[in-house]
Amino acid sequence: MAADHANLRIAALGFGQLGVVVAFQAVAIVLPSIGADLRISPALLQWVVGATALTYAGGLLVAGRLADRYGGPRILVAGSLLMAAGSIAAAIAPHFAVLLLARVAQGIGMALYTPAMVSLLATGFAAGADRHRALIWWNVAGGAGGLIAVTGGGMIANHGWRATFLLLALAPLVTVLLAKAAFGRFQPEQRSAQRRVDVLNASLPSAAATLLVLGLTGLQQGMPIGVLPLAISVVLVVVWLKRERHGRHPLVPSSLRRWPALQPIVLATLHGAAINTPIFFYGLFLQTFRDATPLQVGLGFIPANVGLISGAVLGGAIIRRRGHHAAMISGMVVIVVGIGLLLTVDARSTVWHPFLLAWLVFGVGAAVAHAGFIGLAGKESADESGTTAGFLTSGGQIGTAIGLAVFVGLAGIPADNLTGYRIAFLAAMLAAALGAAVAAIGRQSAPSVHASTEASPSTSSRHGGGVVG
Repeated sequence: MAADHANLRIAALGFGQLGVVVAFQAVAIVLPSIGADLRISPALLQWVVGATALTYAGGLLVAGRLADRYGGPRILVAGSLLMAAGSIAAAIAPHFAVLLLARVAQGIGMALYTPAMVSLLATGFAAGADRHRALIWWNVAGGAGGLIAVTGGGMIANHGWRATFLLLALAPLVTVLLAKAAFGRFQPEQRSAQRRVDVLNASLPSAAATLLVLGLTGLQQGMPIGVLPLAISVVLVVVWLKRERHGRHPLVPSSLRRWPALQPIVLATLHGAAINTPIFFYGLFLQTFRDATPLQVGLGFIPANVGLISGAVLGGAIIRRRGHHAAMISGMVVIVVGIGLLLTVDARSTVWHPFLLAWLVFGVGAAVAHAGFIGLAGKESADESGTTAGFLTSGGQIGTAIGLAVFVGLAGIPADNLTGYRIAFLAAMLAAALGAAVAAIGRQSAPSVHASTEASPSTSSRHGGGVVG
């Protein structure tokens, strides 16, 4: 592949990843402004974020199949256009209902183009140097998106929250232009193109996870009715397993029913649970104990984004020298260390101590682990790269949702109880430690480092490898 053409593809996927990260982090900064302008109660305001997150997680599995069926470039462009349209609609929304629908459109758009991006990282680059360079820059783009969101978001908010949504449309539109130029003649592998997309089967896991979170939330608030969604969630899981076993069009292809293919999905779920809980409690702590503004909270998270960028580069180097499992294990262990530093939090803690060092270490570990399990997924399941990407990203989102529901319940209420914060941080540490153990168990049966990084059935001329939140 010509260097210029490879650079165009990296740029297209990088802008797509940057758009996803900015969309989540920048909106969090302007939530108070949205609530004041549209006169939305806090109970409704949370849905400005929740509507996008739930739609995003729910659409990922279907989107992964669509990427395999119709090709990554088409789905990348379609998802980017929908994301841009949703952002513009949010910017001009006259009331809450329209804003909510616009946020749903953003979630669907991100659900479409996230698996497409990961699929193209697995199929659009040659094995070796091109693959690793694309992996590194895609992760760097995520870290850069975080920096843009937390630093630029506050300044943009001075011009109103609508300006923030207008800017959210920029990255997807640039992605469309670059994708047209970079993938215009790209012909993806068609081995799974004839498989039917079973929308019902793809929707059942996300519906079950959503009901599980609703049930856990209800129970932790002392509402016995929370048992009902938990029971329905179990029924949906049983129905899904039965359909997977006896249906004509299972969601999980046979190639993904092996441990080497399932392992990165399990790691993505534990990774999501481990990294997002500390972020949630960090913001809650600063607002409760330090009366911090959203901008101050965002600026205090800059070290984590610096760590993410550094970890993206480090993760690529570890994969080249030691293999994907080494990156997953070391990344999860570093996350444990970073969260461990948060256990020193007390009533006198500020934005800078202990958070500055903790977030820097935390960000490095998160990026290294992410590079490891995404790269391993691309190597083990390249023939189903879009479907695998959908499972990976959905696993991370579901892990985040379930992790928050469980860990918030463990932390308890009220919010000014420091013991609760430490319990939540400890629970997140255990999730990361479990992820390291899962990665280590898998490594015992893994091939040699050289084989795992350079040779596999999927690293022929057809495929390469490739790379959340």
